[in-house]
Amino acid sequence: MTIYYNCPIIPRLVFTLSLLNTSDSIPMSIRSVHSVELHHGPSEDGTGRNTVHGFIELDVAPGIRILHIEDDKTIAALAKEMFEEQGWQVHTCDDGNAAFEHISGRVHYDFLLFDYQVPGIDGLELVRRARKLIHRSRTPVGVLSATPLEAEAREAGADIFLRKPQDIGSLAERIGRFVRERRQ
Repeated sequence: MTIYYNCPIIPRLVFTLSLLNTSDSIPMSIRSVHSVELHHGPSEDGTGRNTVHGFIELDVAPGIRILHIEDDKTIAALAKEMFEEQGWQVHTCDDGNAAFEHISGRVHYDFLLFDYQVPGIDGLELVRRARKLIHRSRTPVGVLSATPLEAEAREAGADIFLRKPQDIGSLAERIGRFVRERRQ
């Protein structure tokens, strides 16, 4: 992706960026900057102010926003770290009632990940409730559980079932693959 910019030179050099060839509906995370080119000269708007013109070439990855419901602090922290290493945004709740408030809200999530056994509303009931909400009915949902209930999770509406602790190391890989396939 290339970002083109044109801005006046001011004391703190604040840039106004115009993103070209990007989709506003898909959050992006910057992996690296490939090149930067700057040119100093008169503005193109005829005001006579000096401006900086140029471009920045970036390597970007489509971002993913996850709502993760997990009451085990160690697993929640490990998952959050794995997701953030991918450049993803993650919001973690440790209780089903608080999770349902987030699910009912208007914040966009690309993936909902529920632990089965959490205080308040359990993970399977959260899946059922999410599927009844118009704005969440097609949001991908995964259930992460040590309890062998894959059939029940899928019946409730989960797209994938992940086992604790076996699948914890591959959470980001499996969720990323699933979300990419759904976006195509």
